[in-house]
Amino acid sequence: MERRREDPESPIDSTLTAMPESMPIDWFEPDAWNSFTVRERVEYSVGGIAVGLPLETYCDTLAKCVAWKNLLEEEFMEKYGNDVLEQYHMPTDAEIAQLEEYEAGEEDEEIDLMDNMDQDEQNVGEGTGEAAGEAVGAAEEPMVF
Repeated sequence: MERRREDPESPIDSTLTAMPESMPIDWFEPDAWNSFTVRERVEYSVGGIAVGLPLETYCDTLAKCVAWKNLLEEEFMEKYGNDVLEQYHMPTDAEIAQLEEYEAGEEDEEIDLMDNMDQDEQNVGEGTGEAAGEAVGAAEEPMVF
């Protein structure tokens, strides 16, 4: 019996074209978050930082969960959320300012590739005079010891 090979279909492009908005920070493990670059941490925190759950010690019994599950966001953050945030390295104002300065510099340094190509073509023709030919010829002469 002969087997037929069938190539798989092409993968479907993702509909996700941007990072999710308003995702609680504790969706990430602290080690994962803390390994992000400053730019990534800034991008994730643009919409503000939210905490989804308190530390595990406040979630291990139903009675403890009842204590925090209906709190307003401000109360929750005061009692539980700030403890969670201590595990995450948030971008500092200095890091954000440095990133903005760096990104502003990147925009100012746009390079016109065509100008550079024209200059390179001119430089190629400069080294073809007699001196260049003599140097090549000198290398071909036999060496005397």
